[in-house]
Amino acid sequence: MKSCWGIFAYPCSIWYTSERISGRVAGTRIWTILKTCLIRILDLKMNHDTTMNAIKKIRIVGTCARPVVLLAVLSMMLALPAAAQVEGYYRHPDIHGDRLVFSAEGDLWLAQATGGVATRLTTHAGEESFPVFSPDGKQVAFRASYDGSPDVYVMDASGGAPRRVTWDARGGARPVGWTADGRLLVRGAWTSGLPDVRLALVDPETGNADEIPLSQAAEGSFTADGTLIFARLPRQGSNSRWYKGGTAQKLWLFEQAAARTDQDRGAEATPLTSDYPGTSRQPNVLADGRVYFLTDRQGAMNVWSMRADGSDLVRHTQFEDFDIQELASDGRRLVFRLGADLWTLTPGEEPQKVGIHLVTDIEQSLTDWETEPFDRVSDAALSHDGSTVAVVSRGELFTAPVGKGRWVHVSRDSGVRYRNVVFTADSVHVLALSDRSGELEWWRVRTDGTEPPSQVSRGPAMLRQGATPSPDGRYLAHRNYDDELWLVDLETGRSLRVASAPAGGAVAWTPDSKFLLYSRQLPNLISALFAHDVASGEAQQITSNRFSDTGPVVAPDGRWLYFVSTRTWNSTVGSPWGERAPMPHFEDTAKIYAIPLVAHAAFPFAEPNELRVAEDGGTPEGTQTGKRNRSDRAYRWDLASKVRELPVPAGSWALVGVTENRLLYRDTSDGNLMALDMKHGAEPITLVESGSGFELSGDGKKILVRKGEAFHVIAASASSAPKLDGDNKVHLEDWAFAVDKRAEWNQIYRDMWRLHRDYFWDPGMGGVDWEAMREKYAPLLPRVASREALADLQGMLVSELSLLHSNAGGGDARRGENTAAPAALGGDFERDPDTGGFRLVRRLVHDPDLPEFRSPLSHPDANVDEGSVVLAINGQPAAEAPALGALLLEQAGKQVRLRIRDSRGEERDVVVRAISGRDEFDLRYHEWEYTRRLEADRLSGGSVGYVHLRAMGRSDAGQFTREFYSQLDRHGMIIDVRHNNGGNIDSWILTQLLRRPWAWFKPRSEGVLYPNMQYSFGGHLVILVDERTASDGEAVADGFRRLGLGASIGVRTWGGEVWLSSSNRQVDGGVTRASETGVFADGEWLIEGWGFVPDMVVDNPPHATWHGDDAQLEAAVQHLMDLIEEDPRHWPDPPPWPELVPGSGFPTPTSTGRRTGRRP
Repeated sequence: MKSCWGIFAYPCSIWYTSERISGRVAGTRIWTILKTCLIRILDLKMNHDTTMNAIKKIRIVGTCARPVVLLAVLSMMLALPAAAQVEGYYRHPDIHGDRLVFSAEGDLWLAQATGGVATRLTTHAGEESFPVFSPDGKQVAFRASYDGSPDVYVMDASGGAPRRVTWDARGGARPVGWTADGRLLVRGAWTSGLPDVRLALVDPETGNADEIPLSQAAEGSFTADGTLIFARLPRQGSNSRWYKGGTAQKLWLFEQAAARTDQDRGAEATPLTSDYPGTSRQPNVLADGRVYFLTDRQGAMNVWSMRADGSDLVRHTQFEDFDIQELASDGRRLVFRLGADLWTLTPGEEPQKVGIHLVTDIEQSLTDWETEPFDRVSDAALSHDGSTVAVVSRGELFTAPVGKGRWVHVSRDSGVRYRNVVFTADSVHVLALSDRSGELEWWRVRTDGTEPPSQVSRGPAMLRQGATPSPDGRYLAHRNYDDELWLVDLETGRSLRVASAPAGGAVAWTPDSKFLLYSRQLPNLISALFAHDVASGEAQQITSNRFSDTGPVVAPDGRWLYFVSTRTWNSTVGSPWGERAPMPHFEDTAKIYAIPLVAHAAFPFAEPNELRVAEDGGTPEGTQTGKRNRSDRAYRWDLASKVRELPVPAGSWALVGVTENRLLYRDTSDGNLMALDMKHGAEPITLVESGSGFELSGDGKKILVRKGEAFHVIAASASSAPKLDGDNKVHLEDWAFAVDKRAEWNQIYRDMWRLHRDYFWDPGMGGVDWEAMREKYAPLLPRVASREALADLQGMLVSELSLLHSNAGGGDARRGENTAAPAALGGDFERDPDTGGFRLVRRLVHDPDLPEFRSPLSHPDANVDEGSVVLAINGQPAAEAPALGALLLEQAGKQVRLRIRDSRGEERDVVVRAISGRDEFDLRYHEWEYTRRLEADRLSGGSVGYVHLRAMGRSDAGQFTREFYSQLDRHGMIIDVRHNNGGNIDSWILTQLLRRPWAWFKPRSEGVLYPNMQYSFGGHLVILVDERTASDGEAVADGFRRLGLGASIGVRTWGGEVWLSSSNRQVDGGVTRASETGVFADGEWLIEGWGFVPDMVVDNPPHATWHGDDAQLEAAVQHLMDLIEEDPRHWPDPPPWPELVPGSGFPTPTSTGRRTGRRP
């Protein structure tokens, strides 16, 4: 009711103030005012079309009677319940006069700068963000994905259809602001070939873009004379408060009058905030001529200002608990976000919180339906008797019968996550981890869902994983994330740590539940098997420390222990004499072995002979044969010397289980399930090909198989591969379930907090009161109304740990359905004023030796030269299209027909294959890399080689091998890890760089030499780094210096050296990354938070770099040329052939090989 009266009162109050109602006011004016009231109220009750139909019917009434009818209708409407007014989670604000625009619930909203009820401006299912008012306040530019990829759109501030302005195939464009003459300042990749951002001035009507000649410009604001104050670099990707690494944003000044030509470039941009190593960002120039911006130079991120020359710093806000996240202005007043609220700030006054409410159904927080449960399956288990399957999807627990029957939603606990499910021996209950208590504990759950779950473990708090119950049902073995092995007494709930870290992998019980067998890593990094005595609490090592032994499985009769061991090391590479010095490579290192657990146990695979004891031999004295799970079995743990090898060839094996007469194992390389009968001469058979998961039932008769998006249960005794069909399928075709999104978001928030507590590399959380941090941000959780807002809240919480590699994102966010993927042609185009088509300004350059990196326009069958104009694509006239990209939607990977007018004025048709935005980025990056290599070659006259690594992954190892070994004849080599976004192959790269020639092979052939070590490099080395060098890119640079390989050149790097696994999935598929493993050397932690500092600091300034200069590369070449001049490092000339002295042999060598000094 209150909200409806407010809507009624608002237009009426304006009317009373401005018109001073009197008898002379025309009836049409009353009609207009009351109609406005009615429309706003009806829009809350029904959709807009229904509202307008009602208004049209009222128009039938005579003019004089309309106000009476309207007042009657208003009275009835006000009696109806009003839509809720709620506090939203407000982001990305902008201000113009007395109005605000911001994003909430993935949409754009308008509100008064003094507060009140906001009006929804967009309703698209995708996310609309980063809105900015035009100078006159009549338009709003913003980023949206109406057509698929995120791009810049413009719409009237009063509402209406949005108009697309940019067509960035790489999907990174977003508006930053407007100029006084009505152009948009847009951030995007534009023509850059690097993972870089630039600013451009874009005409909102035509889309024509004029790129500002600056590299790494991410945010900006113009002074009255056209000078650009810009933030160099975008925000680095991790959530980290007080960040001071090399990627911290800084403010710079650029005289926009600087010419764009190489002949007359004008002045270089100048830094304004380089006195502070932390962050300075989001500049806003106000009418007073001062630059207002965000910086954390005194702790929390606050609003500061300075003169345009960087002097006279003044702090304007005094917030300490929360960082200000975003800042914008209209030239006179500022608006910023603090937490989930918006504040305004007039210079010289105190900031004012804006009380905004949304009239909304909070649609994204309502109950939703998961209709693709297999996409969210995290665990599955087979009952002891093989009749039932338990499945966990999206944190919810379900059971389903094998064959036909109904599936059961067992958990039905909103906001509770289940995982790691396992059946008990009665097949009626499961044990599963659940956070019902606030911590991950084990709970016993009845599979038909008719009883409430009961908690069976009680602390200590930890991230528990895996579950292996004892055969007698008394104990449950599990690991935690620290790879400690724990034992839970299911009768008392008490937990006991059995083995300290690292004790990972599968565990097994003896049939009588007396011993728990597990694998634990030893100080030499080799894993051995251990046996834990439950009664005494003592553990005994049962295999040696020479080979890694894992995956123990005990036979049902308790006589034999089977395990996998990597004892077979046969290199697939025969010698180092292959091309590019191949290293030894080992595949199929694992075999399956067995150890007798009782004396005189007969080996099931032994060849029969007349001396062999009976098949049931090996029974200890005083026991009976044929009995299973004997409680008085006498196990022996000193029989490791009697280890037996099974008749299985070496491979990549993992044991699945063992029945009374068969061993089951899987091939980890291809997912095949194998079976080996326990008899002499048995051959392995393949039961299932390419499965993704297997489990043997407790009675050893059935196997659960997951293949594709289906579960099957097959007989463990099958003599051949069974057909996976409806007869053995677990029927889940109609599987769908409701998801309480609000409860799920609350669980994700708690889960993320726990994940960081249990994953974080420092158990002391760096001294941060992590419990207090959870409580600090929890009050904002009820205001979250979209998945993006939840990720933002998670990011703020995680940032309190001030560590890189820490962030949250992804998950089940609302997305638009009508999307069209962008495509590109591999060149830079501009609108041709004569034809209206698109002229090819620049065709991407590629390495002629690598045609896979060739632009489609450079293909020999097309050969579209620069200056050619595209007149039509697939018959659609280019002159009628708003942009080239509009004609290429959904064309990636497809043939497109181009009508071309070439540079000679001749028209022809060509067919090319369009590429995706990602592929075009790869072509641009390859062009940059290729031209760097050419430039190093040119500057050095062919003396210096060049190798670039954009990351540190598998493909990058291949690139290094391709480029490095082809340049071994150079006297110097540049290893360029600028923009390197990390990985984990630093040791591979450093190993290759450490290899140096120590001798030379000289065959008879003239002029031929071969170094030993083969394909080793003997020249000088240098490594290039920059502010975008991250993670393992920083590690390889640090190792390069610590190992004495050469000098490092560039600028300070990102600063992320605490490693992680990115394995922390949340229930809706989102990822929370927590830094897990620190790196230290020489008594100190390396790199984290500050970055790697090169030996020679050389910056690539923004303006010159945009023009193509590369000061860092030039410095590297010059450094190497200086070293080469002093020490050329030529391949040596061989000495004269030795002469045989009759009676004495060859002369005695005089070289001892003990020389010291520089490496050869």
